[in-house]
This record gives sequence, C-alpha cells and structure tokens, in this order.
Amino acid sequence: MRIALVLMRYNPFGGFERQAALLARHLLDQGHAVTLICARWRGELPDGARSVTVPFISGASWLKVWSFARGVSAHLQQHGGEYDRVIAFERAPGADLYRAGSACHRSWLALRAQQGGWRDALSRRINPLHGVINGVERRIAEDARTGRTRIITLAPSGAAQWREYYPIPPERFAIIPPALDFSRFDNPPTRQQARATWGLAESDPVWLHVGSGFRIKRLGLTIAALAQAPLTHLLVAGRDKKLQRPMQALAQEWGVAERVHFLGGVDDVAACYAAADLLVLPTLLDTFGAVTAEALFMGLPVAVGEGAGSAALIGGDARIGRTLPQKITPEALAQSCAQLLQAEQSWDEQQRDDARQTRRQAAMSCAPQRVFAAYEALLNSI
Repeated sequence: MRIALVLMRYNPFGGFERQAALLARHLLDQGHAVTLICARWRGELPDGARSVTVPFISGASWLKVWSFARGVSAHLQQHGGEYDRVIAFERAPGADLYRAGSACHRSWLALRAQQGGWRDALSRRINPLHGVINGVERRIAEDARTGRTRIITLAPSGAAQWREYYPIPPERFAIIPPALDFSRFDNPPTRQQARATWGLAESDPVWLHVGSGFRIKRLGLTIAALAQAPLTHLLVAGRDKKLQRPMQALAQEWGVAERVHFLGGVDDVAACYAAADLLVLPTLLDTFGAVTAEALFMGLPVAVGEGAGSAALIGGDARIGRTLPQKITPEALAQSCAQLLQAEQSWDEQQRDDARQTRRQAAMSCAPQRVFAAYEALLNSI
C-alpha cells in the first residue's frame, strides 16, 4: 500500500515523531511505500521514505495549528489519490486514521477549569489557540461520525473523552497503545547497585516518580503522602523548570526534604526502576503514560491515577497495582502505597515471581510487534 503519515514537524527525538518513525520503518520493512507529510523536519528520514512539505505559518501557536490543518486538507484534496491510506499523528481532518496522541481538547479544558485559578480562566478565554484546536477536532469528529475517519486512542479512556463531547459511534474508535522499545531494560543494574547510587539502604521503602509536568502528575500530592510514610524515600526522575523549586520547598514544609531525591532528567531510567519498590503517579490526565508500562516491564507494582490511559494496564488485578481516584487525599494515597508494598512482602518467592510475570505481560501490550500488528489489521480493514 501507499501510506502517508501526517505530522507537523519531523523530529526523531519527539514523542509523536518517535512513534511515527517506528511505524514508518515497520511499514517500509513490510514493503509499503511511505510518505511523510510535514511542515518541516529535522534529522534523517527513515530509509526509503519520502517527504512532502505543506504550507505552514510559524509564529503564534494558533497560527501553526490552523495553517497546518489547512495545508494538509488542501494537499489531500489535490493529491489524495496518491495514497491508499493516510494516518494523521497531528490534528488534521481528512485522514483515514487519526491517532489521538493528545487528549480531546475540550476534556483538557474542562480539567483546567476544575484545577486552575482566575489567571488560567482568563488565559483560556483570550487565547485563540483553544478555539482553533476545538474547531479542528470538531471537523475530525464529524469525519469520524460520518464514517470517513477512525480515531485511534491510546487507551479506552481516550475514546470516552471524545464521546463525552462528540456524537461519535463507539465502532469508529480503535484502541492501540504506543509502541515501546523495552530492549533498553535488558541489562539493568542490580537493586543493590542502583540504590548505592543515591545512598539508599536495602531495607528502605522507595517510591518512584518519573516524568516532567509536576502539576498534572501531582507530584505535590505524592510528596504530601510521603509525610505519612515514615522511612520511605521518593526518587523524582524528571525536570520541571517552573515547579522544581516549589516542589523542593513543599518537601521542606512537609519535613521530608531529606527523603525526596530530585534527580533531574535521567538518561538511565532503568536504574531508577531497579532501585524502586513502587511507581507512584497520581496523574490527573494523560493519554497513556509510558512510564507505567516501563515500570511493569521491570516488575514493579504501580499506583496510577485514573486519569492516565495506562491505568487500563492494571485491569483490576491487585498484583499489578492500584488505580487511584482523582479525589484522593495524601493519607489515602499513602495507605494505598503501603497496602501494595505490604502485599508484596507477604508473598513467598513463587508468588512474587508470578506477580512480576503478570506485570510484564501487561506491559507487553505495548511491544512494537503487537502494536504494529494492530495497525496492519486496521489498515487492511478500511
């Protein structure tokens, strides 16, 4: 097949872009012809792929979104016959498949209305970006409703968000998680080696936070919960320029500063998983959350907010972890974490091995071969 992948910028280091590049390489390996429809790109394209640029206005964010969606629509109207299938990794109407890597914007705005103050409300009202994004998504939703487009969400929660605001039949959605390369975790350091890096004792309970965006991932809540968990340490792998110092000050206020280890950006995140006992991520909203799958692959139990798409990996299995409600107190979070670790300690070695295998199996739904097989089946079904 002749397949076009749509993304605003080709950058091999970005999240959307990595997913598009992985899929492009797989499709090329399967003998398909692949075209990348971009506004601009950086770095080398996958071997064998060709690129097409569309008109794009740089500057204000709303102009970028509007001009790119308009440019893609115009290109597909003129050259759509050159492609058998079109997969959009960006908000752009007219594609056969739209991969919703970002949350439905109206859902995101509703969350901001709940969590933000008056400054945030003013920003939402006067910033034209929100109206532009909602307009583009409205066109995508109409394409889905009328049968032209199928929307790929990374988890069932993503489809539910869209259907809350747009009358799209459930059969117009497909659930395909991101493709994750777990090979970088094939030779992790030992628990003892990893803990020695940060001066942690073998007997110390250790929670782990991975990711930037401290506000949406509610690191403040995790720090407050840590105050209810004596002797427990928290590793924070990730950087947030705006909230780094406020979070450090919060740790001081709660009297846990000596037990919170701000690591910044970490190249070898495998060492963090090896050192930890539990991933704690009470996220408010995330289309997926790859760190959940990574932690499960490494054998850790997870405590994940219900707003994260990756909470679906838990599937109600207490051996895998626990899904945290949006309205949860620090005390309740600390209790949930304690219960997960107490259960782990109560098992014999065989039960712990079984639990680790169960977690790894849950993570393997993100293995590239499974994800690409789902894309192939979807492309063939159109």
